[in-house]
This record gives sequence, C-alpha cells and structure tokens, in this order.
Amino acid sequence: WPQSKHCTSLAWKVALQSAKSLPEADIWHSAARRHGIDRDKIPETALNKIYEIYSDIPKDITQTIGALPVLTHGGLDNLIIAAQQAQSHERVDALEPRHWRRAINSVLTHCTRQHPSVRDFMKVACEKLLPDQDNQEWVDPDLLAHCLRPLKKIDRAYVQTNFWHLARACGPGVFKMLKLDFMGPDYRGAIHGATDVLCALLVCHAPEAMRKSLEIQLQPDPVLVQRCGQLPMRSTVNRKILTDALASGWGLNVEFRQSGFTILNHLADHCQSLAKDAALDDATRKELAIAQLKKA
Repeated sequence: WPQSKHCTSLAWKVALQSAKSLPEADIWHSAARRHGIDRDKIPETALNKIYEIYSDIPKDITQTIGALPVLTHGGLDNLIIAAQQAQSHERVDALEPRHWRRAINSVLTHCTRQHPSVRDFMKVACEKLLPDQDNQEWVDPDLLAHCLRPLKKIDRAYVQTNFWHLARACGPGVFKMLKLDFMGPDYRGAIHGATDVLCALLVCHAPEAMRKSLEIQLQPDPVLVQRCGQLPMRSTVNRKILTDALASGWGLNVEFRQSGFTILNHLADHCQSLAKDAALDDATRKELAIAQLKKA
C-alpha cells in the first residue's frame, strides 16, 4: 500500500490494526530451495562471522577498500553458484568447506585485493571458520618458499608486518595447537606470542639454504622450534599436480569421489615424505605424484 495514500474506511483501519505482521523472508531457505540444496548446507554462521570480522578492521582501512557485497537474494545466489562450480570442477558429490572458501574469496572478499594485508587476513580467517575435516596441523613449505625466496632480508619486523601473509602457509590447527588465537581484530597480527610462533615456523620449514640465516636474524624460542619442527608438511606443488591430473579427465569411481579430497591429501603428504630427503625438481615430483595416484 503506498505510504502517501490513506483510506478513510473505518473497516479498513480496523483490519490493518488487527492484522498480523508478515513473517520475515528467510533468504537462506529460499536460496537453498532455488539451487536444490539443503538449507543446513549453507554456512550461515560462518558467513555472518566473515562480515563481523571485516567490520573489526580499522575504518581508515576499510573505507579505502569498500564494503563487502551485501548478501541479498542475488548475492547469495552468486555465492552458491560459485561454490557449486568449485564442487563441479573437482567432480565430487557434495559441497565441502573448501568449496565455500573459494566462493567467499571470489564473491564476497574480492574487494580486499586492493589491500594485500587485509586480503591475507580474510583468507586466513575464512580457513579457520570453514576448515577441512582432515588434519589441520601442517605447514606448507612450498608457499613459505614462495614468500621468502625473493627477499633479501628477513627480520622480526618483517615477520610482524607480514604476519597474515606468512600465516597462510600454516594450517588453521597450528595456532590452535600452540594455544594462540590468531584471528583477532588487529589484521596486522600484533598478537602476543604470535610472531614468536611464526619465527619458529620459518626456521624449521623455510628452504634449507635459508634456515641458518633465519635463525640468526629471528632468534626463535628453542622450545617453539622443537614443537614446530614436529609439524607435518603439506606441499602445494604436490596437491596441485594431483588435482590437475584428476581434472584432466582421469576416471574416478564412486568411492573415490566420496572421499577424493582426503585421499588426495594423503597421497600428497606421502609424496612429500618420500621427497623429504631428496632435492627433487618439479618434473621428478610430478612423476612421483602421478605414480602414487595411479597406485591409488
């Protein structure tokens, strides 16, 4: 009824006063029905938390980036479609947390690309909110090497300033295991003890040629070094090789499709353990990874 129009009918006024308000539309239920998925499959709690975390970033930063897209009907449709596309690419039967992470990173938090530190912070937060079900306590040596090799000097100030960029090389369970909550409003990572943990991780899992220099520059806590040195490694290169092999058209049976991501991680970890004591180039690593996949 137009707000500028008024009806003088007494019966109409009485009807309006006695009428019950319409229930609020449930966009989550509507979106799930449109896309043929269960409402419970949409990570509503995690999505709301993403907005809450972003709102905690200092306003002088977010004003230069802009607000996250509003989750209206259209926005939620785009998010679900992106998650389903990630699922289809892997040819698996169900939406998993990693599919939602990719959708969030491409649909909701894409605006943070203008600010790399915030982008890294949001990706780390997203992985903590939507973790995979397998072991979360790992370090990615390939990602660490990619971050560190171009640098001429790495000191504690660099680790402090680039905290979230380096934290992306760690599984979300690493800081939980070490009793540190690294997902706070300070996107720069100025959290008590967190820099010490990252310094120890770098000394243990950076490229071999850099470790002695890093130990001198960073002077990590020996106790943390011992604990971090026991963390398993999860290779980005091995996972990408296996994922590309599967995406290239290799046939998958039903059992593999249902647990393919877990099996792929196990294979990648196994390849990493085989290559641990050998300096293998990318071609050799690719042959090793594909041979392991064929055995599976």
